[in-house]
Amino acid sequence: MNTHYYFREKFRIGAFEHALNMLRKKKEHTANQFHNDIRTERGFKNLYENQAPRLFTICYKRIGVREEAEEMVHDIFKSVWERRMAIVDQDNSIEHYMARAAKLKVIDHYRKQERQKRIMHLVKQDYEAKSKKALNNFPQNVKKYIG
Repeated sequence: MNTHYYFREKFRIGAFEHALNMLRKKKEHTANQFHNDIRTERGFKNLYENQAPRLFTICYKRIGVREEAEEMVHDIFKSVWERRMAIVDQDNSIEHYMARAAKLKVIDHYRKQERQKRIMHLVKQDYEAKSKKALNNFPQNVKKYIG
């Protein structure tokens, strides 16, 4: 067999196989694109399976409480599902959107904690003031037994 003919034939077969592989990949990409569309249940499930561990890690590293981190991830996915039509139309990638949402959830968590501390401090002050006032209303001989 002529060497030139052999390589030409091998190149033609290789090019044909390459073209077939490209068509297969394009078909798979189109199918994957549908499966990754978060507007569908299947696409949303794929998104959850791919992104939930990453989001959990972001939240858990910053707050250190497993249950709260899981709840944050759940809230993020709930929000994404509710807003999925608007999110798909945005230019940013969904991964970027979700990572940003996780970071904002952590910030909200710390704001909420700080707000709760301030409220508890005010409640404690109010309780102490009312306790002192009530204690002053007792007769003097009872006060020595109470405090």
